[in-house]
Amino acid sequence: MDHQNKFLFKEIPSDFNTFNSSATLIRMLQGLGYRYYWAIENLVDRDLDYKPSIDSRTIRETLEHIYSLTLMIKKAQSNEYNFRPLKNGSKDLSKLKEKTLSNIHITIEILEKTPFNKILENKIIIIHNKKEYYFDYWNIINGPISDAIYHIGQIVSFRRSIGKPINKGVNFLIGKTKIN
Repeated sequence: MDHQNKFLFKEIPSDFNTFNSSATLIRMLQGLGYRYYWAIENLVDRDLDYKPSIDSRTIRETLEHIYSLTLMIKKAQSNEYNFRPLKNGSKDLSKLKEKTLSNIHITIEILEKTPFNKILENKIIIIHNKKEYYFDYWNIINGPISDAIYHIGQIVSFRRSIGKPINKGVNFLIGKTKIN
């Protein structure tokens, strides 16, 4: 992600004129990027070790999982393999944020340029324990997109627990944020 895209997903564009399957997926991904952007805004490295219980993931582990989900979403656009468990995640918060938002951004760019009937030909391909698993493209909605949104909600909850709630000006309905 280049310097111009530093504030990518700080808000959701409001200039959508089309309502179709591709536009719906794009809007879901824009909502995912917006939620992610504000869920991690102003977190620092010492915040990332928090976890609400011994059996929970830390904030960092949850962010790494969200990254792996956005990578799966991006790779589904070109039938690339997703190796599980993922071994190349970044521990650095700024790199993790950049890579996660970049995955979402690249996916949106691909969806904007690809006819929907071609998109539907793609698969989610997972390699786990040397076995290949193939899932229809539509599973991207109930799978990695929904899962990523779910985990972003966990980050928001964890933030409240450490006394760092998200900006009160975040408005998920309209995709804009009033800076407090």
